[in-house]
Amino acid sequence: MYIFLIVWLFILCAIHNYASGTVKKYNNDLFFVICFFTACALIIGLRSNQVGRDTHTYEEYFYQNSAYSIIDIVKGNTNIAVEKAFLICMKISSLIVNNYYFFQILVSITYTFFSAKVILKHCDDVVLGCFLFLGLDLFLLSLNIQRQMLSIMVAIYGWSLLFGNYAKGNNTLSLFRKKYFENNRFYWIKGSTLLALSVMIHKSSFVIIAALLIYLVRGDRKKIKMIFFVVAALCLSLASFMPIVSKIMPGYHNYFKNAKTIQSAGMVMVIWVFVLLLAIYILFNEKKFNNDEAIMAVYSSIYVFMNIAGLSFNYAERIGVCFIPFSIISITFFNSKIHNKEIQFALKMALECGFAFYFILSSSSSQYLYSSFI
Repeated sequence: MYIFLIVWLFILCAIHNYASGTVKKYNNDLFFVICFFTACALIIGLRSNQVGRDTHTYEEYFYQNSAYSIIDIVKGNTNIAVEKAFLICMKISSLIVNNYYFFQILVSITYTFFSAKVILKHCDDVVLGCFLFLGLDLFLLSLNIQRQMLSIMVAIYGWSLLFGNYAKGNNTLSLFRKKYFENNRFYWIKGSTLLALSVMIHKSSFVIIAALLIYLVRGDRKKIKMIFFVVAALCLSLASFMPIVSKIMPGYHNYFKNAKTIQSAGMVMVIWVFVLLLAIYILFNEKKFNNDEAIMAVYSSIYVFMNIAGLSFNYAERIGVCFIPFSIISITFFNSKIHNKEIQFALKMALECGFAFYFILSSSSSQYLYSSFI
């Protein structure tokens, strides 16, 4: 099934290239993104409860939750350790069709919709953006930790509406100015609502909201660099604090050096090195990359640093996952700024083939062995 997705992606690439020059770029990109993410939504939504570690658990939660009223859910009178907004969505879905797979399809459509919106808006090269979507595990993770992934993409789209003047061909942000707020009131309200909703779906999205504070210093490149070093120091020193934390709060002992849940890293380390070096290059190349792009680079580095911390600090990588979309944005705008078209094309091909290959390797894991409920 995953090979089919790669083949379908390459077919779409051929169609996209053929139509280039004869069809308006936006229409060409839109058709490509719709076709790709429709396939993603079908594969994610039609998977059986045997695909991914958490799918079966969410199926059990769904049927347990269907026995409660919405009032009970709002009051917290359930024994389900899941955020209320997600439980309410489950309940509403069960009132329409009391079948878990119907709810799973709705989640997959919502997740891929927000993913498509972000890539279409923030990736000048949507083809490369879709390859990165696969290669940086945003697709596979949605098969496993669907609630967190949905929360992340809702939050990222909320960020896009709030600070979304950073888009294709527009590198100027006027946020925090009264005139900007007055002219974009609807987007601020909608974006803020989505950010709040993301936290109510999965609390980990709060780190995205916290990270948005960096925009307060977006006019000062030195401060952005300073934040980069502070973030690096904090993330990489997490493991040093955990023995102390586990002594004070024994309940958190599981978060440190648990061999059953500790993250292992293989070829993904190559990706980490690539993303981190790229982030550093963008951050310190002030002539070529503006402050908004430097902020994207800082966010990308958090993805890497938290995954490195995850080698000894359980679940730290789950925080890093929140910043994967920013890595996609950073890589695509970096490639688009290469003036030599031959080098740009060569790098694009290398990235697409490399991430496609890594996606195929990642999908061979036993937890992702695909089967459908149909």
